[in-house]
Amino acid sequence: MRYRLAILASVFALALLVLPGAAFGRADAASRSASTHQAGVALRVIYVDVGQGDAIILRAGSWTGLIDGGTPGSDDAIIAELAKTGAKRIDTLVITHPHADHIGGLLDVISQYKPRLAVFAAAGDTATWKNVKNALADVDAKLKQVKSGAVLAFGKLKGKVLSPASLSDDANEDSVVILLDAAERRFLFTGDLTGANEEAVGAICARGPPVYVLKVAHHGSAYSTSNSFLAQTRPRFAVICVGKNSYGHPSPETVARLKAHDARTYTTQRNGTVTVTVDTGGKATWVLSGGQEPLAAGPKR
Repeated sequence: MRYRLAILASVFALALLVLPGAAFGRADAASRSASTHQAGVALRVIYVDVGQGDAIILRAGSWTGLIDGGTPGSDDAIIAELAKTGAKRIDTLVITHPHADHIGGLLDVISQYKPRLAVFAAAGDTATWKNVKNALADVDAKLKQVKSGAVLAFGKLKGKVLSPASLSDDANEDSVVILLDAAERRFLFTGDLTGANEEAVGAICARGPPVYVLKVAHHGSAYSTSNSFLAQTRPRFAVICVGKNSYGHPSPETVARLKAHDARTYTTQRNGTVTVTVDTGGKATWVLSGGQEPLAAGPKR
């Protein structure tokens, strides 16, 4: 009898050695599942496919932001994406600069979503800019001029304006540039940034952690996104807002630079609307409405 009990005790002890790993694995999986279930959305960024232009929707809790408004005729695409988010109003509209491929599709968006605040750096003198200003006035939006050093409330998050420090009279160079950190994932929105201001932004970013997603400036123009800028910002991923064009965007030179710096690169022309969702635990989920293959390889999502 004692012999049988000793054997049973040995078998039980062996089971304890084998089973805890699996048991802990199940517990860990359950814990991770519970943690994932409990994690809320810290930020959702939607790079809307509006062809050869920029329009980026931000959602942080119930707060809604829009960076630029695409080309004329982009209204429907932007409104459709806003509707999917459940947004009722735009809390902050960022106008990076007053070129038609960044503000041309804003009129119906402004009329329907009535921005509370619109920020800009450089004013324009075109009919398109005047129409946008009038549309903002019609919905009682506050219009605010910003420069580097400004901090904007993006719901519970803080959007830091990195550029311009002063105006150069070059609308592209004077683009409003915003750095946004959500659960330690840094997003950099660059408008059509170029020149000395790109150098200044790179120097600022070099003092912090790598950028998680870089919105590539000027639709991938050869005259932006220099090697030094990429070395300073260290983006893991890049998104180029681009459509059919006669400028050669995105340029092979810029794509080669992004590839050399290991930035996994998507374009709205190739991959459709690109949505990046970051939960409060820092986990990022990517959804591409078009093709799934990146323009340039890099780390997987």
